[in-house]
Amino acid sequence: QITVKVEYRHDWANKQVFLKNDGSYGKSNDLLATQFIYSF
Repeated sequence: QITVKVEYRHDWANKQVFLKNDGSYGKSNDLLATQFIYSF
């Protein structure tokens, strides 16, 4: 049996604390995660 979990998060702050890919900082961050669990 395989269980799949998908999570989406949108985090935000009132100051620029989230590091972006270009090295700058922003006030929000988005995260998409997937988890596969195999049970036997």
